[in-house]
Amino acid sequence: RTQYMWRKPAPFIQLMNDAQRILPYYQLSEKLRLIAGVCNPRMAFLAVFNAITICPYNYRAWEDLGTVLGDPDLDVNVVHEAMTPLLKNQLSDNQAPKIRNFSRDEDT
Repeated sequence: RTQYMWRKPAPFIQLMNDAQRILPYYQLSEKLRLIAGVCNPRMAFLAVFNAITICPYNYRAWEDLGTVLGDPDLDVNVVHEAMTPLLKNQLSDNQAPKIRNFSRDEDT
């Protein structure tokens, strides 16, 4: 099997192994990440967000997420709509705080 690398120090080897454990997921994640580089801000965010969802150990996708989120042309509503369901699913009912929807100025 082919092993890809990120040209990072030794601690990244385990992360890289985890990312490539299911190679088709990693490959799809990489394709989405690369496609994001030629998209408008909305589509770039969605591509990178999906890349991370498909392969959460893809370090480069997380790096790219930081870049995409820093784009001043990215609409915060797109980020909110993508992230809110994920965050709500990750928190149990006991832990779930009120998540304020700043785009609509109401609590959800």
